[in-house]
Amino acid sequence: MKALDRYISLGVDWECGMALANWHASEKMDGCRLFWDGANAYTRTSRRVNLPVHIRATLPEGVRLDGELWAGRGGFTEARVAVQFGRWTPRCRFTVFDAPDSPGTWAQRIAEAGRLYADCVGFTVCESLQHANAMLLEVQSAGGEGLVFRSPIATGYERGRSRHFVKVKGHLYTC
Repeated sequence: MKALDRYISLGVDWECGMALANWHASEKMDGCRLFWDGANAYTRTSRRVNLPVHIRATLPEGVRLDGELWAGRGGFTEARVAVQFGRWTPRCRFTVFDAPDSPGTWAQRIAEAGRLYADCVGFTVCESLQHANAMLLEVQSAGGEGLVFRSPIATGYERGRSRHFVKVKGHLYTC
């Protein structure tokens, strides 16, 4: 297990039969996972990342945020080089997808994160498996990696692997 894995929420891969209707869907960003502890950013291996001033200056002090350093679709290498070697490009940004200390459902936590920090994931409420397939096709056709689905009823930030946080990178199938 990597150092921060027991403290951060980690998704499970979608399996046939998992219901996604009414879940919150957002694009799965292909970048480097970062955790902002309110003062510094860390990778999953607990390595401190020196964020550039234009990102660091926008982050709220004293508020923990979970997110991804990414450089847009197809920009994984660019994001990795920024995190690993400090070679930041204008496309690199920290996008938040959870606020661990905020109470409530994921939708409530991401709304609170958005109140504190502008660059947060957007989401769509999934209507059905067919809707999930259409969203996945749209993202992948545009060069995206996949989708993430969050439970609409689970409350609190769940550390470790969570069945309330489902990743879809390949194909969805009707079962």
